[in-house]
Amino acid sequence: MKFLLVLIPVASVLGASVTHNDLQIDYIELSLELTNVLKDRPEVTEEEIHSLSKQVIVEVDNFKKKNEILDNFAKGKGAEFEKFFRETYMNPKVEAHVAKRLASVLGYYLTKEHILQFRNIVLSRMHDGTPRSDIIETIKEQISKDLGEKRAQRALDLTLKDLKILYKMYSDLVMKLDEPIGYLMRDEL
Repeated sequence: MKFLLVLIPVASVLGASVTHNDLQIDYIELSLELTNVLKDRPEVTEEEIHSLSKQVIVEVDNFKKKNEILDNFAKGKGAEFEKFFRETYMNPKVEAHVAKRLASVLGYYLTKEHILQFRNIVLSRMHDGTPRSDIIETIKEQISKDLGEKRAQRALDLTLKDLKILYKMYSDLVMKLDEPIGYLMRDEL
């Protein structure tokens, strides 16, 4: 309980608007998740789990830093434990994070209907060898029916820019989670 009082000023210094309850709930949820995953592992004590949870919770919205902390913890326990920890905890968390980011990138500039059209056009054209520029032009034409040409071009440009950034960081996961998007971005790099 004492550590939470220390975390609130730390979190506010980091620029986050986090309340005491938010930190407490996140800490409890993370501790329970880690306890469930690691309950049959004798090399990890409950004290280590709580210490790890405290370190991770301090990094309020920094996904990369949280992963570094968890990676360092797993590496310190040996190769066999690291493999187990990655497969049972880290990989599903990263996959969920990328899926959420992918959905938010697509949904920020495009409606659900536009996203569906986007995927369908890429799916129908990706197997017949249509060049990327033609696929993008077709997508723009479809979206411009609803938005107008300038707005459609801007929405598509911004969406593709954000998808390119996401694809650079997580290319394998983007291909796994959304093959049409991955196919379209693969040719961009």
